[in-house]
Amino acid sequence: MFERFQKLFRYEAEANAKVIASLRSVPGANHRQPEYRRAMGIFGHILAARQIWLFRLGGNVTSTTDLHPELRDAEHAADLALGLDAAWTDYTLHLTDARLRQVIDYTSTEGRRFRTRVEDILGHVLMHSAYHRGQIAMLVRQAGGEPAVTDYIFAVRETLD
Repeated sequence: MFERFQKLFRYEAEANAKVIASLRSVPGANHRQPEYRRAMGIFGHILAARQIWLFRLGGNVTSTTDLHPELRDAEHAADLALGLDAAWTDYTLHLTDARLRQVIDYTSTEGRRFRTRVEDILGHVLMHSAYHRGQIAMLVRQAGGEPAVTDYIFAVRETLD
């Protein structure tokens, strides 16, 4: 099972790189448009959530409480994403099936205490990012850019002809 999560987090890094490319495709004159600013804000939220969850899981990142950090530009987003991708890769390389079954206690950003299995947290991180990447694609198109195609099937299928 842990190998599956390793594969899914490799896809996650590739999908986020495509999102960054799509943000870069928005013409500079449109960077002040609300659609572009919102797309950048959502991507910042994806990165913050990934950092928060990795910290809770004991990964090699610092804690943050800001769920909506402001990204200066696509280069800033790329730098943050690459650092998080490296940290998630390191974390998933040390996964075991036993670790996936473990339950961790944590405090939410609202201050509530919860207990959740590691495999369920990992699933949440992946689905949360995918959900928001869809929102970003729509906003990038509205801002005049080329939306990223980040559906999982495009990352794994093989062409037969």
